[in-house]
Amino acid sequence: MMAQIHGDLRARLPRIVSEVGDARFSRLTREGLEAAVQFGLITEAWIEVYTWLFVWIGPSFADFPPFNVHLNGPGLTPEERLQRLLDATTEKQWLQASRRYGENDRRRFFEEHDRARSADSRRASN
Repeated sequence: MMAQIHGDLRARLPRIVSEVGDARFSRLTREGLEAAVQFGLITEAWIEVYTWLFVWIGPSFADFPPFNVHLNGPGLTPEERLQRLLDATTEKQWLQASRRYGENDRRRFFEEHDRARSADSRRASN
């Protein structure tokens, strides 16, 4: 599943691939897949949608207030919450979210993960 979703996203998001590079794009996709599963999604189609948002909007996309309202809806399955987000979000909100998060959010994501990796390496070598 990872290879298929990664390939699909890579083909659909060439600007982001060139922005972050191949290795980081793979890492971002893998983290998005893990986040989708942690969110509770189990079908490949829904996991791909969540991962798409994670990569395109940015890893913190669920924090965007208009999205957060739908993604944290009580009494709904994860798929129903994600569907509500897709149905209710306006084009203007998609653009606002991509501008608010986007490249800067991806940069922060890699900085935080690189710091954590570096700290792990230092602890392992001690």
